[in-house]
Amino acid sequence: PALRGESSGRPPTRRMIRAARVAFKSLRLRPASSFVQLFGSASSTASRHTRQAAGRLTLASASSRGVAQAPHPSSPVSDPRRSKRLRVPIVMASGDIVAEHEISLTDLEQRIFGVLKRVLEQNGLRTVVRVAGGWVRDKVLGKENHDIDLALDDMTGSAFAEAVNATLASSGERTHTVNVIQANPEQSKHLETATTCVLGMQLDFVNLRTEEYAADSRIPTARFGTATEDALRRDFTINALFYNVNEGTIEDLTGHSFADLRAGVVRTPLPPVTTLLDDPLRVMRAVRFAARFGFRLAGDLREALELPEVRSALAGKVSRERVGAELDNMLASARPVGALRMLQARGLMPVVLALPRLVSRASAEELAAAYKEAKAPVTGKAAKKRQGGAAAPAPG
Repeated sequence: PALRGESSGRPPTRRMIRAARVAFKSLRLRPASSFVQLFGSASSTASRHTRQAAGRLTLASASSRGVAQAPHPSSPVSDPRRSKRLRVPIVMASGDIVAEHEISLTDLEQRIFGVLKRVLEQNGLRTVVRVAGGWVRDKVLGKENHDIDLALDDMTGSAFAEAVNATLASSGERTHTVNVIQANPEQSKHLETATTCVLGMQLDFVNLRTEEYAADSRIPTARFGTATEDALRRDFTINALFYNVNEGTIEDLTGHSFADLRAGVVRTPLPPVTTLLDDPLRVMRAVRFAARFGFRLAGDLREALELPEVRSALAGKVSRERVGAELDNMLASARPVGALRMLQARGLMPVVLALPRLVSRASAEELAAAYKEAKAPVTGKAAKKRQGGAAAPAPG
């Protein structure tokens, strides 16, 4: 109901708003919170303007930090009329083909993959180039994704990106500077990543890796790994598929990824307790992906979310800023109230927000409304209207 701008039960009290504000402030959520975008207006026109303004704010913020931006998805560098539908084999770790699945490649994606194959041919490389993660997941689901992350099996991302530039230059095509983003475990960047622009789209290059975790930290020690090791160290099976550019196949090296996507299940590649204790932020990511796609949590994952040791790890090993960023992404999904309900059902809300008793008893809808009120500034006509009626909430 809140998404449609309708009443979602009794309105939050001023005490609840004040208590919620304190809890939400502790997470340092982004000023242009996607939650405010979702719940701030029932008007589709107003919502569109809000999204556009938020997009400009995000771009301005990224530019101020010197972050290179990929072209907007609607950029004319790709002709949607030239998209190509392909039946792609689904290959397991054993090499067996278990199914075929139809995906759509845009004109731009086809040309980019053509460039990558030229790099291999012209340089005599035996490197296997794979697209990893969310791009493959979304292609299988029939959704568009303009974030191409490339994983390499036998060389660093920076070396391959330089080879891409050399290949483009040899045919007189435009090249761009290769930027190397150093490993930053605090921001979940565990190995260096090379980034450059190819045919107008920003691509990230990184080598395949495996990870080892210490008991008291969610920051792993990473090293070069195989494709199977890389798939198994990922958070969920739905994010562990690879698109093999060399062969034009989708690789399911966990043995469950493709089936879980088709069935709508969020599952961990390794035993869930191991996966969650290694990086407790995956507790939040599990709920976020389930809410985003309308998927269900696998039974063993649901049980693991409720274990005291997992809750303790989330509270003790993950910074409040990282929890806040994940919550903000969660609430940007198509089902933010559903995400809050899932956190409540698993008993995770007190761990995530350290909620006062007043707020912890609230329903997901009441909490959503309190969050909106706590985040939205009261100015102009809205402030005067409140002054004429109920008093505005006191500052947090």
